[in-house]
Amino acid sequence: MKASLWSAAQYIMGMEVKQQCGVWASLTYRRPTAQTILEAYGKILLIVWRMHWQCIYKNYPWHNNHALAILYKILWQAGMLEQQSDRE
Repeated sequence: MKASLWSAAQYIMGMEVKQQCGVWASLTYRRPTAQTILEAYGKILLIVWRMHWQCIYKNYPWHNNHALAILYKILWQAGMLEQQSDRE
C-alpha cells in the first residue's frame, strides 16, 4: 500500500513517477537529485511517518485516501496546491 501512496503522491505533485529503487537511490544520495525533488520526497516521507504512527497509536488501519488527504493539506499550507491546478 505504501508503494502506491508514493506513486500517487509523486503524480499529484507533478513529478516523474519513479519506482522504489529510483526513490531510494535519490534519498541515499546514490543518484544526483535536484533539491526540489528531495523536498517533495521529504513531504511524502512525512506523510508515511504520520500515518504510520496514527496506525500504531490510534489503532487506525492504513488508508491511502487518508494519507493523500494529508498530502493535499501539506501542499495547500505550502501554497503549492494552486500551482498544481494551474498546470492541469
